[in-house]
Amino acid sequence: MGHDQSKEEQVKQIGDQQVTVIENQEVHTEALEQSGTVSVTVSVLTLTFISIDRWYAICFPLRYKPRPERAWRSIAVIWLIGFLSDLPEFLVLTTRRKKLRFDIKLFTQCVATWDNEKEKTFYIVKFVFLYS
Repeated sequence: MGHDQSKEEQVKQIGDQQVTVIENQEVHTEALEQSGTVSVTVSVLTLTFISIDRWYAICFPLRYKPRPERAWRSIAVIWLIGFLSDLPEFLVLTTRRKKLRFDIKLFTQCVATWDNEKEKTFYIVKFVFLYS
């Protein structure tokens, strides 16, 4: 190899292919999982806020005055709710390595460390709070 390898990644030979292995795979996996759930929450809340804003503008056209401050405040509230509503899930996520015949940390999966009853309760409360 003509270039230097950092401490965090290594190249391993598997058969006739080279695979780059990132040592911080757990952090990357959890961050990707969290960003996916936050983006879904933010998308739903954004559509809800737009719908409420349009409803108010149509039903009360003389009272409605669009202001950039309201839009920025709404965006901040949406993202804050998105992060806070998914924070419990992020705190209990961890990665589990899949057993393979060769020793690499490439194949991991994100799993929650809480029991099924707590997980079910969390998703029901989140659904009722955010989507109804």
